[in-house]
Amino acid sequence: MSRTNEFIERIKERGSSSSFERRTFLRLHCNEAAIDAVNDYLTKQTDRPLVLTGDCGMGKDHLMYRLTYLKNLKAMHLSAEYLLNLLQSMKISIDEIDVSVLAQEYEFFRLDVAQLLQRSENPHSWNQFLMSLAKTGCKTVMTMDRFVGVNQPDNEAILAHIGPMSEHDILTLSKFYFVHEFGYEPQEDEDLRLCSENLLEQTQSCRTIAGSMKKARMIREMRDSQEES
Repeated sequence: MSRTNEFIERIKERGSSSSFERRTFLRLHCNEAAIDAVNDYLTKQTDRPLVLTGDCGMGKDHLMYRLTYLKNLKAMHLSAEYLLNLLQSMKISIDEIDVSVLAQEYEFFRLDVAQLLQRSENPHSWNQFLMSLAKTGCKTVMTMDRFVGVNQPDNEAILAHIGPMSEHDILTLSKFYFVHEFGYEPQEDEDLRLCSENLLEQTQSCRTIAGSMKKARMIREMRDSQEES
């Protein structure tokens, strides 16, 4: 077995699915351009990679899992942390991976490179690997918080960005996660107050907003339980 085939077998063991695939992804003002750009990229023929940026917690992973699932693509999503550890355990470098063999296995390959740019001693090799993979016709995506100095991809990449959220986005997300946690539309003053807290704090993270509603539900359940007892 070639090292590339061994590499593919190892990442298959990890799996490529996520709970994100079946979760609703809301179209907001902050992400509509990114959704359109990614949809366009996945639909049209190109030999260029796509770079999706956005602050931590803004839904980059969710967006990519959801769209590749809806398009029924044979996809692999990897974090840099996992991939670096895998290559180290196999005692190979990224330059030893045959991109043509990888492209025969996957229609879509995404690497979250935020940690990669911090840990890798030779980020240029990673950029070259992803550029070469894209030239095979495999849809190749890099996700990162933001471009970092000399490590930013060259001009061959297609760029897309999520964020920042508008006040309308924050309120829409707050109400969406309220319904998800409580099972009904916010109507009472207390419900509306919970939804407006993220707006007052100008929360700029989908993850944080979701967490705030989960916390609010748990607090209310504890309060109701204490009142009943």
